[in-house]
Amino acid sequence: EVLKSLLKSKYFYLAALFSVAYYLGNGISGAGVYYAKDILGNVNLVGMFSLVAVPTMVLGSVLAPILYRRFGKKKTMMCGSFITLGCAIMQWINPYNTAQFLIASSIKGVGTMLFGTAISTLPGDVSDWSEWRVGARAEGVVTSVSSFGSKVGVGVGGALVGWILAIGNYKGSAAVQAQSALNAEIFLMIGIPLILAVIQIVLLLFWDMDKVRPGILKELEVKRNQNK
Repeated sequence: EVLKSLLKSKYFYLAALFSVAYYLGNGISGAGVYYAKDILGNVNLVGMFSLVAVPTMVLGSVLAPILYRRFGKKKTMMCGSFITLGCAIMQWINPYNTAQFLIASSIKGVGTMLFGTAISTLPGDVSDWSEWRVGARAEGVVTSVSSFGSKVGVGVGGALVGWILAIGNYKGSAAVQAQSALNAEIFLMIGIPLILAVIQIVLLLFWDMDKVRPGILKELEVKRNQNK
């Protein structure tokens, strides 16, 4: 009965899709070495991709819970997605500009964590909804959403790197890659994050848990007190 209820809940599916979108972005990070070598002309820059984002990701992780409490998860996650989208557009304007790419990558770290920090908390929201709707939290089933999203997202993201490079006719032995291969690398590093940011924004339009959850928690508190 609980599982049937969850499968009819938009929150269950949205939480899963948020997780997939977030971890898919992590999964394509393997394309960084190709981008650094062929687009920016220096394979040693690949380490900088992560390095410049670490401070801002830490900042985003610290700010996220504060902003969640103040403005709600939806607005904060939406803000993070728009930051990611803006940075991807900035990189797309001139994908061969190293400074521009690294600056955008650094700023994007904040956006990534304003969205991503919420991923591990969404199963709790869905569990509250399940307890309110059918009287059982189903925490095991709901928590598996995050595990499912991480495995699918990382797995598909890693596979996409190989598939898209193959479509672009990437040749590992070539001293200079064909333009189609360069376009594939740009799409992997900039195009996919841009698309994922748009998908996140669209999905968030349907996430109204911030609006309904206060009422759910009040009703649950009354029920729990009655059962004491």
